[in-house]
Amino acid sequence: MPRSNKNTASKPLVNLTESVAFRLLLIGNLLARPFIERIAPQYDLSLPEWRCMVVLAAEPGLSNKEISERTGLDAMSISRALRRLNRHRRLVVVSHPIDGRRSINKLTEAGLGIYIEIATSAAQRETEMLSGLTVHDVKAIVRVLEQIERYLRLDRSC
Repeated sequence: MPRSNKNTASKPLVNLTESVAFRLLLIGNLLARPFIERIAPQYDLSLPEWRCMVVLAAEPGLSNKEISERTGLDAMSISRALRRLNRHRRLVVVSHPIDGRRSINKLTEAGLGIYIEIATSAAQRETEMLSGLTVHDVKAIVRVLEQIERYLRLDRSC
């Protein structure tokens, strides 16, 4: 029989709260909080819908699969978000000009207008968030995040 340890009940065997992965999740949650608390209700917009809008504003005409690849969200979440954007006339789905079997997504004028309003505010918030960092610090953060992203895109064991 294993020995009982008085600390086992109050302390986990492995503390992940200081891990890089946990901190990245925490930062993601903190970054999303203003969106969830203010922007989502104001625009009747979910976070997956917003993520779709972000990539479609940058690259109009993406397929559902391409949006999924760029956002890291699963296909079902993308499909639901795009259907809702389409229902609210923020997105139009059209046939690909060359491959008519394939559908592509584009923001409507209304969708693009909402994107611009939210993106302007998001860019200001990012500027404020990074204001205490040097250009070198920001470049280092971006470089490390790119390395982590590359690894996670290749690692299918998670």
